Amino acid sequence: MQSVKGLRDIEVSEEKLMPHNTELPREISEQITWILNDPGMSPWLKTTLETALRRDPIAVVNDLEILNLLLRARCDVMMRQTFEESN
Repeated sequence: MQSVKGLRDIEVSEEKLMPHNTELPREISEQITWILNDPGMSPWLKTTLETALRRDPIAVVNDLEILNLLLRARCDVMMRQTFEESN
């Protein structure tokens, strides 16, 4: 079993990446590991990713859709207001 250092220097094993006895394609596993190890990635993203890895994938996809709709709309309004204020 391969282990990598993840958020807060906790070892993240491949079993934790895929707890549902499904093997991840190597590229996806490497991308997840890279994000968890990259000091430039936000703590929010790392925590959210670690949490999502332990959850049911269908629930994760549903939550992602909701977050995408809500946060994208919120950010669009905020960026538009910022742009209008600067002009």
